[in-house]
Amino acid sequence: MRIRTLSFMVAVLGFGVGSFACSTDKANEGQPADGGTSGDVPGKCQSPGCDAGTSTTDGGTSDGRGRVDSGRVDSGSTVGPCTNPVFTSSDPHEDHTFPNGYTVFNNVWSGSGGPQTIYACSPSSWYVVSNQPVLPDSRGEIKSYPCTQWMFNGRALNTLTAIDSTFAHTAPASGVWNASYDIWLGPGGWDIEVMLWTDYRYLATLPPGGNETDRPTIDGQPYIAWAEPDHKYIALAMTQKKTSGTVNFRHVFDWLVSKGWVPANAPLHAFEYGVEIAETNGPATFSVNDFSVTSR
Repeated sequence: MRIRTLSFMVAVLGFGVGSFACSTDKANEGQPADGGTSGDVPGKCQSPGCDAGTSTTDGGTSDGRGRVDSGRVDSGSTVGPCTNPVFTSSDPHEDHTFPNGYTVFNNVWSGSGGPQTIYACSPSSWYVVSNQPVLPDSRGEIKSYPCTQWMFNGRALNTLTAIDSTFAHTAPASGVWNASYDIWLGPGGWDIEVMLWTDYRYLATLPPGGNETDRPTIDGQPYIAWAEPDHKYIALAMTQKKTSGTVNFRHVFDWLVSKGWVPANAPLHAFEYGVEIAETNGPATFSVNDFSVTSR
């Protein structure tokens, strides 16, 4: 796996926020939010979900509900609030792979992270109870990223004519967090990170300083977009925040390619949705009530 930490080092406030791939590796935990340079640590995803089938026997690509673009439906996935979990864990590094190839991760990756328990009914229906501390010297540092992951395992972007995703989440009206997609691309699997924030509570003003920025509107949705100078970390934040909706990622990637931020033929590796949690100041519940990705 690969870690990239991103500090939104706001000059006045000094707040930092980090990001971390959904897949966890204990050897890489607790990296500092240092601006995405010294915190970069190469590694390998240790979860069975990293190698779970990228395609079905009929050539379709599965989504988080167990569906495929060919129309065949797999059983066992649910959406909506999770009420009868089939997987529960308080292990910071635990994950669970479902029969349709999707993996959910508890993923408390920071060495300063607090307790967190995940309850999963399906890849598209789960929640965590998380208690992440407020650290005066590193306000906003991400402690965990509970999420669902689907692996594309290197399919080139320019061979995909459609990449559509649905999402839904609930989160508290306090704390510091962002509900977000985390997408990893590149020949090494973890070379380029693209995040798309659908909803968030952030400590300062976006975009953070020291980055290339833009304000695109894609499919009627306005975004704030920013990229590190080397384009290894890219983020888009919905300015009209949403707790549920649909994203046409083919159009998102078309815009990123037009900007020169992502190569047109970049291999697509991991596709994830979850919540980056920085601070809760007491136990708080975050849930994902829908997640799907379909492609062709």
